[in-house]
Amino acid sequence: MPNDSLLQTGYEVHSSNYYKVEDEQNGEWDNIEAKYQKNLADQKQAEKALAEGTATPEQMMASASETHHVNPFVKDLNSIYDGISMVQLSDHDNDADDVIPEYSYAI
Repeated sequence: MPNDSLLQTGYEVHSSNYYKVEDEQNGEWDNIEAKYQKNLADQKQAEKALAEGTATPEQMMASASETHHVNPFVKDLNSIYDGISMVQLSDHDNDADDVIPEYSYAI
């Protein structure tokens, strides 16, 4: 007759602490998603109020689109690399003077 106390009744892949941290992180993501959905709803409401002409200053700010600030000194990203030749040297295999030598290892 087998000893029932030695039988495994369930199987846990991770520790209880893992599941605790996972639940906390999922809760944080749920909060982030709720804030995002609230912002979307507020923005739609603000756009509607703006179209009707009844928007408050806060709603006017909420309905404004995101502003992108472009670097005025870089008109074309390709212009940064003009005149630079990217050449791979033939002696690159197992090059000991690389900044990060492990990137020279053969894959």
